[in-house]
Amino acid sequence: MGATGQRRPSHVPRQEQHRPDRRRPGSGSDAGVRPRRRRPARQRARGEPATRDDDLGPAGLQDRLQHRERAERGHRQAGEARRRPLLPLEGRPPRRRRSRHTAGSRQRRRLPADDRELPLELRSLYREPETREELSFGALEFHDVFRIFRSGPAETVALRGLDLRVEPRELVALYGPSGSGKSTALHLAAGLDEPSAGDVVAFGRSLARLGETELAAYRAREVAIIFQSRNLWPGLSARENVALGLRLAGHRGGRAAAERALEAFDLKRRTRQRAGSLSGGEQQRLAIAAAAAREAPLVLADEPTAELDRRNEEIVLRALQRLRDEFGSTVVVVTHSPRVADAVDRVVEIRDGATA
Repeated sequence: MGATGQRRPSHVPRQEQHRPDRRRPGSGSDAGVRPRRRRPARQRARGEPATRDDDLGPAGLQDRLQHRERAERGHRQAGEARRRPLLPLEGRPPRRRRSRHTAGSRQRRRLPADDRELPLELRSLYREPETREELSFGALEFHDVFRIFRSGPAETVALRGLDLRVEPRELVALYGPSGSGKSTALHLAAGLDEPSAGDVVAFGRSLARLGETELAAYRAREVAIIFQSRNLWPGLSARENVALGLRLAGHRGGRAAAERALEAFDLKRRTRQRAGSLSGGEQQRLAIAAAAAREAPLVLADEPTAELDRRNEEIVLRALQRLRDEFGSTVVVVTHSPRVADAVDRVVEIRDGATA
């Protein structure tokens, strides 16, 4: 309530009581909108002033009427021409149609391989697929490999241009006297050493081009090494020694795979026995079982029967043969025993760092 004691009417808006109406007259929503005048087409195109029929004289009106009649007559004639009956086929002039797939055409045709009766220019658009020959490589290859050990001014040449190829699933023995370079070749094949010259290729890959990480993965997953000294953990059981190698290689289910490998090489009774308490022959079979459990495609054995008697030597040789036959591994054995040479598929004799 104001100072004068008068109440504000309820139907009057609050803001409109003291705000004057400043809108221009005719600018409201009910104001009329002036229609937009469109220029005639002739005036827009040519820039001529628009004319009305009232501004034309008699001559101009007659001209416009004649123009309309000519336009209507032209439309009628065009419609009649479309409704004319077609000529018979024998009376029609021959029409030469140009093929889309001629030599000068821009559209190129996709030809099947067995289409042989096409013109030469069309057949040239098709190119026979290139047939790639299957690359055949061995499991292990030595290409003119040299290995020279230097100690001050003295040099020792272990390998002199070794050339060797081992096929997949082959049991090969590197035979020769001590100091001929057999173990050096085995270390190069395992990626533990680098050649001074030449190239070592395993399953089509050059080991010289592999980095440290790739070489570690190669040794862990693709190569199993059986050393002369066995290299087992004496404080671990037989099953734990096999399972440890599987874990390092990234295999799952190591315990079950270890038990199957131990059973395959007649070591099931020694599953929980420590490796240090096993005999020499059992330790070698344990190392072979570890290689079989990993399913390594390449197995390198460095004189596995050097410290065994004849009976255990025969057992280890049968285990290596089983590794080739049942597990599909390529086995390379370094030995100077003639009995081992008789049990393998091929014997490669090495003398003075080269094949004899």
